[in-house]
Amino acid sequence: MTTLPPSILSLLTAEIPKKSNPKVWSVSELVGIVKRSLENQYREVAVVGEVSSFKAWRSGHWYFDLKDAQALLPAVMFKQLCSRVRFEVQDGMQVMVTGRVSIYAPQSKIQIIVDNIEPVGVGALALAFEQLKKKLEQEGLFAEKNKKPLPVFPLRVGLITSPQGAVVRDMLRILAMRMPQVQVLIVPVRVQGQGAALEISDAVRLLDQKGDCDVIIVGRGGGSLEDLWAFNEEVVARAIFACQTPIVSAVGHETDFTIADFVADLRCATPTHAAQTAVPLLSDILSTLDLRKNQIYRQTKSLLAKHHLKLEKTSRRIKEPRVLLFQLMQRIDDNAMRLERVIRHLPNRERRKLHEMKQRLLRFSWEKRWVQMQNILSRHSERMARALIKQCQNLKDRTRLCEARLVALSPLAVLSRGYALLYRLDENGEKKVVSKLEHTHVKESLSVQLSDGVIDVTVENLLG
Repeated sequence: MTTLPPSILSLLTAEIPKKSNPKVWSVSELVGIVKRSLENQYREVAVVGEVSSFKAWRSGHWYFDLKDAQALLPAVMFKQLCSRVRFEVQDGMQVMVTGRVSIYAPQSKIQIIVDNIEPVGVGALALAFEQLKKKLEQEGLFAEKNKKPLPVFPLRVGLITSPQGAVVRDMLRILAMRMPQVQVLIVPVRVQGQGAALEISDAVRLLDQKGDCDVIIVGRGGGSLEDLWAFNEEVVARAIFACQTPIVSAVGHETDFTIADFVADLRCATPTHAAQTAVPLLSDILSTLDLRKNQIYRQTKSLLAKHHLKLEKTSRRIKEPRVLLFQLMQRIDDNAMRLERVIRHLPNRERRKLHEMKQRLLRFSWEKRWVQMQNILSRHSERMARALIKQCQNLKDRTRLCEARLVALSPLAVLSRGYALLYRLDENGEKKVVSKLEHTHVKESLSVQLSDGVIDVTVENLLG
């Protein structure tokens, strides 16, 4: 017989204590205790998982599940915080959420109340950029067929940018240097931060509705992706796409790309480049006008010479009508003399018949025929004269039209509005326009072309 150890025997013979009566809880009390315990213990947690069953309710709140291979955790994000999320949350997306653990009492369901959500493996702004770019590209906002051409000679340029900083000063300086006659309308806006996108889109609609601008430049200087984010907002993209006025986007540096760049009619690497592209150089316009003027003069001269030669050839081919008439009359006289000789040898009876025929012919006198032929020649001469006059008048009208076009395109026409043209004479006596400070020097003699004359001046000082 086996003997049990004393410790085992003491346990077997010990009196079993009686259980005390447990406290009785209501369901809501017990759930409330657990809820407070969880919320106190897990005030701030970060959870990584896959989004599933995502729903955005009319209230603006988001409800979704976070899951992995072994478990599923319900999550809720309230409206006030949803507006801060830059990207579009979708099912199947790997995200990291931060928030606090809680229990939804009516269903006794554990959940996480989300304060922030970030995509795993890529930044939120970068993901939002790619999502919006893909969406707008599918809608056709980037299509080349929707791009509007820039005007060749803009008279007014609209600038949508910050009123502070070197960007607006550089653009104004370049516009004034390239084309002093161009008027600039500036709409100051914030270019970063909360509310900047709405200001930019409102400014685009304002300038487009006024209809005063020939081209609009939207831009700012360089910065981080977050600094440039106002130009990646959907509201700005759709305002640019709906604008009927051609728009140039010049945001950041050459390596920076925004959604506004893809939607705009033209993307420039920098604001400075945009100002250079929007307006032509005055000296280039003057050179082009001189070239066109010479071409029109040579073409007109060649056309007049061609028609003059054609008129001379036509005149040589037409014989003098009077000479033809005199020749015909001479032939008639010869035939009449021959006829008289024949008549002398005819019998009397035949002579009488011929005499009667002669009387009939005399009724149509040659004088009457001569008058008729003169009238015919006069009508033809008048018709030819009218045709020549009309041809010359057409040539004169074309010449006046070409001259009017040259006058309309000439920038010298704006001199009457208070502008002036600064130039020097080279060794050949030709005018050279001075458009930059580096093109002149102190004590140099220059000429100022006004609307009613020329003023000779001497450079006393150069102010940059």
